[in-house]
Amino acid sequence: MYNLTGVTVNGTGGKQVYGFASINVTPRPTSLSAENITQSYPYENHTITVNVTDLINATKTVNEGYVEITLPNGTKINATVENGVATFKDIYSDRIGNFTLDVKYYGDEYYGNSTGEYIWNVSAIPAPSVTKSSNVSGKVKKDDLVKYTITVTNNANITVTYTVVDELPAGLVFVVDGTTNTTDILCSVDGQKVTWTITLAPNEEKEIYLVTRVNASNTQLSNTVTIGNSTSNVTNSSDVNITVDKLANITVT
Repeated sequence: MYNLTGVTVNGTGGKQVYGFASINVTPRPTSLSAENITQSYPYENHTITVNVTDLINATKTVNEGYVEITLPNGTKINATVENGVATFKDIYSDRIGNFTLDVKYYGDEYYGNSTGEYIWNVSAIPAPSVTKSSNVSGKVKKDDLVKYTITVTNNANITVTYTVVDELPAGLVFVVDGTTNTTDILCSVDGQKVTWTITLAPNEEKEIYLVTRVNASNTQLSNTVTIGNSTSNVTNSSDVNITVDKLANITVT
């Protein structure tokens, strides 16, 4: 509502009377449309953009007010509108399910408020694949070297960093990480526990090589490798069995 001064009206007896008049100004109506609200995975960062449109003149750019989004955990975040767009970066969900995002635009005396609801589908990251094989055919003997090939595959459509763990059984001794010529596979050894950190692009497959030495006899050794991602709680595993021959009898005469 605005006051207009200096309005002259004719009073009785031909006199002029000065007063005030008021007019109502209705804010221009607006509408919302959200982009990049698509299926995602837990802890996957999103950039969500919300377009604010002037319903009277769609070519008129809105540069006023701000947009507020209520996330699945109840947290409210906001961003100012610039050139008709409010941008929210690094948005993620820490849970799985279909969620309704409440989106509100708060205008000013020029633009009216508007609201919208959008479904955000957050699904579990598919479990990665892992297979393990060795270069052994038949039996091995104490002090033989055994080379393992571990093949890992990222089945998600986003880049994921996985942890691959091989707990060597008693009877196998770590010799060397045979994985070479790569900067995105990091290896660490703690006693019998061999751990790799590996980053895989969507649907990418890579191989890890492990060399061990047999330190047992007359037994069967089962070697299991697991792969997982700490934020998604999805794991998989594979194992290989090798048979170690007994020591030969030595007769001294």
